Amino acid sequence: MPVPTSADIYQTLHSHQSLDDKLAQVQVFTASLSDNMTLEEADEILQVLPPGVLYGSLTLAADTEANVPLVKTLCKLISKVYRPVPYPAIVEDQSFDYLQAGLRHFMPDIRYLAVKLVGKCTEEPEDAVDMINSPLLPLVIATLGFQEAYVAHKAADVLYNVCAVDEECLEEFFASEAINLLKQLVHIHGTMAFRVYDLMVRIGGISEAALKRSEKCGVLYRLKNEMNSPDTMIRLNAIESTNELISTCQSVPALMRMGILQELSLAMDGDDDVTNIDAILIKCAALKLFGRLYSLPTVYKTDVESEFHFLDRLPSFICSDAGNVQEVSLAVVGLVGSHPPGLEALLSHPQIMTNFYLVTDRSIGIIKATTIQTLAKIIGVTSPGLPDEQKVNDMTEKIYRDITTQPDSLKNMLVNVKQPVDHVRLAAYSFLEAVASHPWGVQEFAREFELLGYLLDRTNTHEQQWQEWKFSVVKQLVQLGSEDTLGRHYAMLQQYERQGPYYRPGQVTTAMKSG
Repeated sequence: MPVPTSADIYQTLHSHQSLDDKLAQVQVFTASLSDNMTLEEADEILQVLPPGVLYGSLTLAADTEANVPLVKTLCKLISKVYRPVPYPAIVEDQSFDYLQAGLRHFMPDIRYLAVKLVGKCTEEPEDAVDMINSPLLPLVIATLGFQEAYVAHKAADVLYNVCAVDEECLEEFFASEAINLLKQLVHIHGTMAFRVYDLMVRIGGISEAALKRSEKCGVLYRLKNEMNSPDTMIRLNAIESTNELISTCQSVPALMRMGILQELSLAMDGDDDVTNIDAILIKCAALKLFGRLYSLPTVYKTDVESEFHFLDRLPSFICSDAGNVQEVSLAVVGLVGSHPPGLEALLSHPQIMTNFYLVTDRSIGIIKATTIQTLAKIIGVTSPGLPDEQKVNDMTEKIYRDITTQPDSLKNMLVNVKQPVDHVRLAAYSFLEAVASHPWGVQEFAREFELLGYLLDRTNTHEQQWQEWKFSVVKQLVQLGSEDTLGRHYAMLQQYERQGPYYRPGQVTTAMKSG
């Protein structure tokens, strides 16, 4: 099909052609447009396909469910054409009405497009201020409640970027009706509340001034009030919302200033009386949140440890008489040690691993699976190609050597991979893969002939999940091993990898490429 011109598209959109023909024409035209279109090129297209034609065709297509592919393609076309167009031109005259209609539209693609176009206001400070004081702002804020998360997230990004333009934009935003609207949204439902909390925490991370404004405006205080609620479910939901906010350490200053992390720290000191179910649930939720926080390598650049001394308190949680608290605490050790700074922290707080190993020695069932999975998480930390690669390798080996069941750790793990209990078996395979991810680990495997024999024996594993886990361990051994370290087993492991995870003896297969 020859590439249609703007005039051809104009005729197509006003014709009675079939949907397939219209779609094909618009798709070819859209694909022909450069992603780096100049303003002059965009103006030429808009002379032939003015906003009324583009938006009108989009609205008309949206009336019929069968036209969804055409709607998506028209949205791509409009997005490309308007990429070089400045914000003032997008909101002038009739285009402003179309933009408002898009911000109210029920179709995700159209709403997303409208929000994206509004986001162009951040290219110039004066345009951002104009948007804040326009009827578009309430519509963008309302989109935080849109059902499709990606559309709501785009609206949040635009609001965040507006505040991040400069100090004047930040001041205008907090002086506008935005804050009252956000306070109203918090009361609608949990998902909406979380999106508002997340936005305010992100804005608070822009600067010191932004943090103070985020705190003073009061939007986040509902979260703090819920944290102190006498209703356990409300408190748990508030902790879960806070947990979700901790995707980066940017939220930490605001959460500390508001006393939210302090409240959670106090909750962890609660009694471990197993009959007090509410207290145990709150304590476990607080432990999970701090575990999430310490899973971020950047936590050590904040005041969290000096303020709460979490790593000093963790050993006592590990030895809790409450099974739930102990299980969560053991898993938290894995979160703490899931990156190089965390490994250093564990080794500099030896009581954590001392208590951990005490539990490991006598663990059964779910606790046993949790301890093995945690060890896998810690030992599986690598830093390939980075300056600290050897240091990480040494730290993981140190933790492995300290396991009190040495020198038989891998041999003991063979018992666990044969377990009929899936969660123990899964944890054991994770442990094997973690050990195999280090040069020292390959040497450990080289001494365990029985374990290597089990891995190479395809007759003892028939379920797809375990075949894939076996293959993953073998692949690691081939990648880091050699004939020098693994002897005659190396050639057999290479053959196993070439044959793939599902090969059966006597079966004709196509060899799989390594990697």
